[in-house]
Amino acid sequence: MRIISLAVLLCAFAASTFAAQYYITTPAGLYLNNYGGGVVGREERQNWTVSQVSPDYGKNWHVIHQGSWYLNVIAYREGFYADYSQIPTIYRLEEEGEYHYIVTIGNSAADGNFTWTTQDYSPTFTQLRLRPYTRAPNQRFRFTKIAD
Repeated sequence: MRIISLAVLLCAFAASTFAAQYYITTPAGLYLNNYGGGVVGREERQNWTVSQVSPDYGKNWHVIHQGSWYLNVIAYREGFYADYSQIPTIYRLEEEGEYHYIVTIGNSAADGNFTWTTQDYSPTFTQLRLRPYTRAPNQRFRFTKIAD
């Protein structure tokens, strides 16, 4: 069942090339975590793509990836802890007033739900600055919308 669900998800992802896409540029301090829970390195990956995985816009499901490698949120401690693998974490983009959120909604690799606030400096959502609650205001993720 799990393999079928993943296959359906990946097919939906492949079919959604027409959907909105974003690039995320990570700040210094993106910590990559091994599966044993220890920090194994630090890498400032650039140009993560945020893609909608379902053509059904009501579902609002997204992945953060570089090619076939997916960003998986682990925790927020002194920085942003994550790993990346070929198993996608599914995120939901939400809006509430002036804030926007990206929330983990499912994956075998993520433990728990993590939420960032974003500050939108464009009425057309072309420049989004994304940061976790626990980070300093100047340590933000930058979302740039590149297509509809």
